Parts: sequence; structure tokens; C-alpha cells
Amino acid sequence: LVLLFLSATSISPQAAPASTMFPTGTTLVPLGTGQSELRHAYQALFSEIYDDHEPVAWTAIDSVYSATTYAPGTIVSLGGMSGDFDSVATDGTYTVDRAHVLRPARIALFYSEVRDTADQVVTWEEATFEQLFRVYLWGDYFDTISETAIISGSLAKYDILILPSITVGYADDVADALGTTGLTALADWVNDGGTLYAQGDGCYLVEAAGLVPTGTVDLNNRLTDDPPYDNMAALNIDEPDNSLTFSWLTQETNILDDPVLSATSTISVVATYSDTTRPGTPAIPLARRGDGQE
Repeated sequence: LVLLFLSATSISPQAAPASTMFPTGTTLVPLGTGQSELRHAYQALFSEIYDDHEPVAWTAIDSVYSATTYAPGTIVSLGGMSGDFDSVATDGTYTVDRAHVLRPARIALFYSEVRDTADQVVTWEEATFEQLFRVYLWGDYFDTISETAIISGSLAKYDILILPSITVGYADDVADALGTTGLTALADWVNDGGTLYAQGDGCYLVEAAGLVPTGTVDLNNRLTDDPPYDNMAALNIDEPDNSLTFSWLTQETNILDDPVLSATSTISVVATYSDTTRPGTPAIPLARRGDGQE
């Protein structure tokens, strides 16, 4: 779900957007299972947006070029994106009925000041995200941000905040470290247009900030997978038109004693778990508040 970290706005804001015609020489880069070098394609995408500032779009529905159908999530590059990945340079006008414009988003990665009894950082998957950006995408496309920085108002500099998983048993400690001031700052930032991505026990901070109803994140009940117990869970796609489902390699995800999530009328469910101890529970919930989303 790398593209979750890119802000996307519709090319045509109308309820029924008109077709967008791209000129000859536009490069199409299909993602998902059809891309032989997905890693290199994403590296080139981030470089195109953040480093070269070239115009890039992302298709939102099926599109056709030269009798070939391209799935949603196909990159449309006007700057001629190239590299060690599958791409097609069009030799005629390419038209798509709905797409998103991609722009460089200012990304903050939460790195908690709270430590466990062994003096280890409790936002334990923060290192995974650092590796994703620096090793997988070849770029420092993010800053780290702590409770102190959030309390001081530093979130205003960012478009996206990533809340990594928190060590089981420490979510309340992190919420206490943020305090009323930090949690209010988090809620205000989302309501003013920020995009918040949380996973695992990090989701509890979303509830603690009042952005989702109390009881949405159940820290007392945990998800595990069915045999062979490989910490992988299959997903059912509930909203196939949602951009969070585009460009997946496989319809499964890692789980490791994650809290059980529930959905209310204010939360849409993009995908649910199918082969866990709680089949049918939300795997990817999406909530919108004010001008933002989490």
C-alpha cells in the first residue's frame, strides 16, 4: 500500500468527470501483479514526483490503450518515466475517464519517546517504514516526529502522518505522553485536512484523539491467523473502487496479535479479514473527518 502515502486529488472534481486526454508520448506504467519490477517502478514514481517535479497521474478505473486494458492504479507519466520496469510509451492520444493527480506530500513518521521496560522504543515498526523509504524507495521522503513535536504544533508542516504499530500494552502510555494538548493537536490537524495512517495498536491513538467513536479499537481482544499460523491473513475487498485497493500484489496482509477493529456509520470498510480468529472484522477501515481522513 505504498501509494497510500501519496496525496491524490481528482483531475476533474465534478460528480461525473469528463474524460481526460493525454498527449502522444505519455508513458503508462502498470502496477500490481502485472508489473515485473514493482520495486523499481515505485522508486521511479517517487523520484518523478519528489525529485523531478514532473506531472504524474494515477488511473482510478480501467482504461484501454492499443486494445490492452490497464487496471486502476496504472501510472500515467507525462515526463517519460523510464527504468527497469514494464512501461508503454503511447504513440497516440490516451484517454482515461477518471484519474488522480499525484503531488509530493509532506510525510511525518511518528517516533515515540516512550520506552518499554527494556528501554526499547515502543513504536517498533517505525524502523520498517524508514527502511521502506530509504532502502525500497531510495529517498528521505519523510521526517520523524515525536510527542513533544506534536504538542508544540509541528504537525502543521505535514500533509500525512504515519502512526506505526505500538508494542502491546503501551498504547495508553503513548496517549498519556501526548496528553490532552497532543491529542487535540492531532484531531485538529486531521479536521483541517491532514491524512492519518495508523496500524496495529497505533490505531488506539486515533480513538484517543476522538477521531473515531469509543470502542472502535479493542485492545483487549486480538486477531491471530488460522493454521498454518504464518502471521498472514487473507482479505475480502468490500470497496473495490476505493483507491486503497489499487495495485496490490496479493489480497493478504500481515497480522500479529492486532487489536480487533469495529466500524460504525461514520467509518467505511475497505477490506475485511477472511481467515482469522475474527473473520469478517475490518482490516482496512477508512474515516473522514472535516477536511481530512484517517
